[in-house]
Amino acid sequence: MKRELRDHSAPYYQINRADYHAMLHPLACTLPGATICDMRPDPVLAGGPSVTLASGEVFYADLIVGANGVKSTLQKAVTGLNHRATPTGSPAYRAVVSAGLMFEEPELGPLVDVLETIVWTAPGRHLGAYYIASMARQSVV
Repeated sequence: MKRELRDHSAPYYQINRADYHAMLHPLACTLPGATICDMRPDPVLAGGPSVTLASGEVFYADLIVGANGVKSTLQKAVTGLNHRATPTGSPAYRAVVSAGLMFEEPELGPLVDVLETIVWTAPGRHLGAYYIASMARQSVV
């Protein structure tokens, strides 16, 4: 993490989306105000953070979390940029593997005996692995 602090003045954290949602949702539910799920908001930031739903209903908040990944409309509202995913023709294969089972295998155990995200690279390809689910599983992409 020292390199990230030096280069970007901030730490880098890797977290699985499902784990992140599992942390945010219970906290959001304890706050006064509305937690809106399964809606297609149209974020508007002029005059303060607000979200206008397709129904026309407007919610104002101190904090708006856009937790819908690449489909988020919040990014454009905040940055003014309309970045869409660019198809590359290179598929990504994902696997979730029990960390306990990996530790039992002599060849695989050393690969997961690290807490940090690991990335192996080769010309034109790479493989990354990181812990999810309270370190019970490894996500491999």
